[in-house]
Amino acid sequence: MLHNLAIVMTPLCLAASMAPGLKDSLPFQVGQQAAAENKEVLLVLAHGSDWNALGERVLEDLWKDSEFASATGCVLADVDILQAPSAESKQANDARNEGWVEKGSGLRTYPAILAYTPNGTLIGSRQGANLPRKLVEIRAVTLQLATDCRRWIELTGSAAKAKAESDSASELAFLVQRDALPLSRHPSFLEDLRRLDPSDAGGHLARLSLPHWNTLVQQATSEAKAGKGEEAEQRLLALLENTAYTREQRAALHLALGSAYRRWAGHDELAAKHMRAASAMAPGSVCGIAGMRLYLRWYGGPSLLMGWAERHTADGANDWVIEDLPATLEPGDYTLRLRCTGGGSLKLTGAALCVDGKPIVLGPAEAELSGKGGTLELEFTLDKPLSLANLQIILGERAKSRGELTWTRLR
Repeated sequence: MLHNLAIVMTPLCLAASMAPGLKDSLPFQVGQQAAAENKEVLLVLAHGSDWNALGERVLEDLWKDSEFASATGCVLADVDILQAPSAESKQANDARNEGWVEKGSGLRTYPAILAYTPNGTLIGSRQGANLPRKLVEIRAVTLQLATDCRRWIELTGSAAKAKAESDSASELAFLVQRDALPLSRHPSFLEDLRRLDPSDAGGHLARLSLPHWNTLVQQATSEAKAGKGEEAEQRLLALLENTAYTREQRAALHLALGSAYRRWAGHDELAAKHMRAASAMAPGSVCGIAGMRLYLRWYGGPSLLMGWAERHTADGANDWVIEDLPATLEPGDYTLRLRCTGGGSLKLTGAALCVDGKPIVLGPAEAELSGKGGTLELEFTLDKPLSLANLQIILGERAKSRGELTWTRLR
């Protein structure tokens, strides 16, 4: 019965193997040779045919698709890492994987796409968090990786040509462009920078040597907690004087300063200032977002993100200024919904949308929010667009409370 089934299936398999658009992925060593001979990038798919389903989809739907292979402009090969092979299949698979050495390959998880220069140097990979799970997205990521790798080869050649011609400025420019690609850093890059720009006039070494933002924040916080806040302050302010850093790096320095000031008694005002500065410097970056969240949580007024806390309704609390409205408000009707999640009642005696501290659109003159579970909606009508507006609310009688704020465009 099994023999008959094989006879029936064989023509189908042959037809599939001969269908247009299909091809075999190359073994690793054959791919290496082809890449070297053709001076092309080698992309290697590391997969496991007996255990990793996603890797097999990539192999069958992309690596064996001649149109996709042509679109990459690279040589495609694969290594199959079996988990529970039979003695026979292990022998055959080991022969196919000849030349592949996992140690030092950069492989961390499966599936993985590893990129090599024609001479066999690993210059990048896409795996783990850098490799999506959907095939259509893997296709796009792989095509972009191929483009970046080809650009890496081109820039490396241009830098070598400039070096041969003693054109240091061009060589430096090409090397910096190469390092900006989302690939592995060339091991000689820092040495080349020191050779080509010993005084760091371009600020490249400064940018590269600045610690990761998490390291900056942890170090500054630890120093402040240990009574060394002034040391952290002087070091970070000196770094901020260097104009070489990117906006994202400057945001990290402001966030680190804010964190140090927060742990340094009597410096709350400066902590708030630098956390806001981190957000203003690079609002979409990790440090910019963190700076705004921490500012709102510890120092700012009520916000759409955090709502309001008891400190915002305590005796002596300032009137409210909601700073995290959308950057641009188009003409239309809007509502601010207040929902009390704990505490007592709250009276409002005025509300307005303001720009640069000036009231532009007035809201209700008086309103009252009952205690826990109560809701209140304040309506605003805009006849013209507003940019960088905030919402100011004047408080009347109130008991301590906390709650949520929601901003909605009605039409």
